[in-house]
Amino acid sequence: MKTIVAITLLGVAALAGLAQAAGDDAEPATSALTLTASNFAERAGATLDGDELQIAPTGTVACAVAFATNQVCTFVVVARAPAATQLAVRLDTHTIALAQLVSTNLASHSFSAATGAGTHRLVLAPEAASNAVCLASITLVGAPLPRLVVTNQVPRPAWDQPVGR
Repeated sequence: MKTIVAITLLGVAALAGLAQAAGDDAEPATSALTLTASNFAERAGATLDGDELQIAPTGTVACAVAFATNQVCTFVVVARAPAATQLAVRLDTHTIALAQLVSTNLASHSFSAATGAGTHRLVLAPEAASNAVCLASITLVGAPLPRLVVTNQVPRPAWDQPVGR
C-alpha cells in the first residue's frame, strides 16, 4: 500500500515538474503537503507507535493548516484499523470525508473537498466509538500549497536568539 502512496506523490511531483518546464515563471501545477505523526500538535487519546498514531475509539488528532485561497484540495489518508471502521476527516467542525477502513494493513484513501481561505483546524478521529484507528499520514494536494501552522512553538530562550544583521 505504501507503493500506491509513493506512486501518487510521484505523479504529483511530475505534474509540478511539467509546469516548471513550461516556463521559468510558471507556478507548479500542484503541490503536496504530507503530515505525519509528528505534525499533529493536538493528540487527545492518541499515542505514537513507531511512525503511526494509534487513535483510541474516542480520541482525536489535530493540527492547524492554512490555505492561501479558496480551493479544491485533494486529501490522501494512509491509515488502517484492527476492525472495519470509519475515520472522520474534519476541517474545523465540518466533516469533509469518512474514510472506510476495512484492513489491518495500511491503505490509501483519497477524496477532494472545497476549502476556504485562511487557517483551519484539521481533525482526524474514528467515527464510531468502538474501534481504534492507526494513522500513518495525510497528504494535502492543492495549488497553491497548503501549509502547516505550528501552534505549539515555545519561544526560543534568550541565549538562542538570532544575532542582528
